Amino acid sequence: MRIVNVFAAALLIGMGTGTLAQDSAPAMQKHRGQKQASPEERAQRMTERMTTELQLDDAQRTQVLAINQQHVQALEMLRAQRSDDKRDRAQVVVQQHEDALKGVLTPEQFERFKQLKAERAEKHRSMKQHRARSAEPGPEPKR
Repeated sequence: MRIVNVFAAALLIGMGTGTLAQDSAPAMQKHRGQKQASPEERAQRMTERMTTELQLDDAQRTQVLAINQQHVQALEMLRAQRSDDKRDRAQVVVQQHEDALKGVLTPEQFERFKQLKAERAEKHRSMKQHRARSAEPGPEPKR
């Protein structure tokens, strides 16, 4: 009987953690007090950041905003789809975004854009690794 109780407890704990894992994104958003930004808001924020970091003029800002809106909408459509090649298709969308920006930005601005993108990707990777390491159980303290 004790084995059945232990098994039932383990099963309930396993089901509970599965449910938590499925709902982690909304819970995290609520915890942070943030709501999911709309595609228009994300495109606007991207454009504002690029305007500051790349020192865009007004004409470039207008063109970059249109490019960013199209980019975010394309990624949003991909996110809604269920397909096996979603990652490959997202890479195509990202490449199209970069190609469109290359036509608007000066060579110096485009190089700076690529540099900042690489820095953000590296920061994202290191944060992801840090979270993975902190989730792992550490060694037992020595006594």
